[in-house]
Amino acid sequence: MHRQRTLALVCALLCLIAVPALATPRNALAPWPEDAIFAVVVLENVKDMATELAPSVETMFPEGALVAEWLRSVPVKSVAVSFGYKDWVFRLQGALSFGPEKRTILDRIAGGTAEPGDLDALLDNPAEGAFDFVLHENATYLIISDGMVLAMVTAKEDTLLLGFAPEDLTAGLEALENAGQRLVIPRKYTTPDFLYFADNGMFVKSIQEEMGEFLPLRDVPFRLELGFTPQEKGWRLSAFLNLARVFFSDEALSAFTPLPPHPLPLFGEQAPFFAARGRLPITDVALAEVRAAAASGDEDARNVTDLLDILGHYGLNDSDLKDLLGSFSLVAGGEAKALSTLLEAKVPGVYLTLAGTPEAHAKALAAAERFAAGETAPPVQVVDVPGWTKVFVAEDPLPFVTAFRKDLLLLGFVDPKDLEKSPVPQPTLEALSEKALLKFLYLHIPGLRTAVLSLVDPVGQPWHEAFGLGDVKEFALSALQAFRQTEEAEELFLAVPNVEEVFLEGVNGTPDPAVNKRMEALTSAWQAVSAEPSSRWHENSTELSPLEEESVEEGTPTP
Repeated sequence: MHRQRTLALVCALLCLIAVPALATPRNALAPWPEDAIFAVVVLENVKDMATELAPSVETMFPEGALVAEWLRSVPVKSVAVSFGYKDWVFRLQGALSFGPEKRTILDRIAGGTAEPGDLDALLDNPAEGAFDFVLHENATYLIISDGMVLAMVTAKEDTLLLGFAPEDLTAGLEALENAGQRLVIPRKYTTPDFLYFADNGMFVKSIQEEMGEFLPLRDVPFRLELGFTPQEKGWRLSAFLNLARVFFSDEALSAFTPLPPHPLPLFGEQAPFFAARGRLPITDVALAEVRAAAASGDEDARNVTDLLDILGHYGLNDSDLKDLLGSFSLVAGGEAKALSTLLEAKVPGVYLTLAGTPEAHAKALAAAERFAAGETAPPVQVVDVPGWTKVFVAEDPLPFVTAFRKDLLLLGFVDPKDLEKSPVPQPTLEALSEKALLKFLYLHIPGLRTAVLSLVDPVGQPWHEAFGLGDVKEFALSALQAFRQTEEAEELFLAVPNVEEVFLEGVNGTPDPAVNKRMEALTSAWQAVSAEPSSRWHENSTELSPLEEESVEEGTPTP
């Protein structure tokens, strides 16, 4: 138990360092040499971040409740840490700041008169005695656990400095006293909470060795920065990484141009729970490289060239392909009625759309008609849908729709009648489609939750047996736990404006008690189910009454 508590507390401290959150501790970070590979983590408001983190930590491991309680009252105000390799030796240097209530303990540490229990008292450690706090020399102390030295520390005013060697602490003290001795990094963002990584070539070289000569290195140093910003109803993560410029030429990157603002093609009566849009950067150079790789024996490239050959047989050449694949979107939500009937379950609709030139779509339609008329083609029927040039519906092995109109090709599991309808998207999704972006992804959590809860209801779902009851149970319990831990989540969306930046944002809402009640009922029902697949399970489980359908204010999307 003592060892478990020690491990749990260490995990919590690592969470505070590894997850983005006043920061005089940053002034204690010393410079790194130009040939070093290192990372920097700065968390400004540890208290707020720890409070947000506590509910998730509570369910992570057996001592989670103890650690979560500590996180909710953590005495650390801010953290700054830098670590990496210098002269092929791993080094760490950092600092933690505390409030005035801890000043007496910090003064004892700074004066070399600290007592054995002072570290526990400084951290409000719930697992007292987990660490040995031993004077090393002067005002430098060792933190020891199970006979292993974890770090060396000293203190100055309201700050605890830590490192792996005495010179780490000396450098931190010098940086606090002299601004000219502090670490300066060329940041992309102004967020107070951030992670910064600088490569000396070691990291990208390892990637190149893994990928072979396919990725030639350019003379561009790799940099990564993550900036975290708490918001009134959620959070925002800003990411900068120039990995594409490290490996790809300017000519190759020129294919990655943002898509102009344009409404997302949506079909059905209600808005989707998932939507994504992007560009497929297909260029003559890329196609030539794929064919060269296939000729040299690359199996993945050979599969691509085989597909290109098939398309060529039906009249689509490389130029047509590039014109056809100007942009794509993938949408999910609502119900694919024919598929739901086949599987006897409420299955969400999913469809892919490709937007290109009218000429390319005309040639693609001709190719589809030629394929459908062939002897080896599966049986298809043509359905008349207003506004569409031609709609093919294949029933075997699953009901699948291929639809053409002047500027759009749609493929997916949808009801052909829904192609006449167009829902009003969520405001956030609409705003994303009105921006010039390389790609974006949008997720409406309540809609996703509705779809998943319907599929994992253990009553009246014959497809569970086909997929293996034990596997479905494992998935269901994992999904239910994830939804319970994110009960406030409303939206999650990602925007990529260029090849070097990514923005991820989460928006919180108000949990629905009815939804929580249903998730508890589903969890109890699955826990009562034998993990072994059994075709007679439903007959032997009459005590499990059907669960009421979830009531959600937002409509369930229907493509």
